Amino acid sequence: MTRFLASRLRHTALVALIVATLAFVLVRLAPGDPFAIPEGVADPGAARAALRAHYGLDAPLWRQYPTMLASFARGEFGTSFASGAPVAEVVRHAIGRSILLMAPALLIGAMLGVTLGTWQGWRRGRAADRVISAATTTLLAVPEFLIALAVSLLFAVRLRWFPATGLLTAGGASGSLVVHLGDFVRHAVLPVGTLAVLMGLVARAMWARQPSA
Repeated sequence: MTRFLASRLRHTALVALIVATLAFVLVRLAPGDPFAIPEGVADPGAARAALRAHYGLDAPLWRQYPTMLASFARGEFGTSFASGAPVAEVVRHAIGRSILLMAPALLIGAMLGVTLGTWQGWRRGRAADRVISAATTTLLAVPEFLIALAVSLLFAVRLRWFPATGLLTAGGASGSLVVHLGDFVRHAVLPVGTLAVLMGLVARAMWARQPSA
């Protein structure tokens, strides 16, 4: 068991190192500049140079890379260029919202997938089984972000049934706790529903081919 855990830890560390290295290289190769200097600044070049020095981006790449790895090892992820807040704080905030959306989506998706897979197992080989299998296989082949964009375009932009972004109405909805809860549910329907359907398709694909009784 100890040898197995040690092997898994080594593989995890290797994967983390590869991901960090790829992120470092791709960010440096990306076009553009993260520092947008507003108009009216007397010396934009000097202002940009000062920002690069503040974030350590004026150092050569062979020094930036080990500095980044050492910071990651200490749990320090720097400061967000966009918000100015520590990256760890931004990630913690995002994780909370992700769990808030993923938990119900996972539960609904598992129930949907098992139910549909069981029904298909019972109707195996019939026309409905073949149609559903073809449809779900096609959907699974489409990138998830394209499905999410299509859902947002239809239900949020065209039909305007649900909001496209956010968890609550900007400025807060006035009213009781029930009103606030309804506002949250209305914002969560699209992301939770889309995630639940995608997870349900995966669960169905794993469950539908189980041997029938």
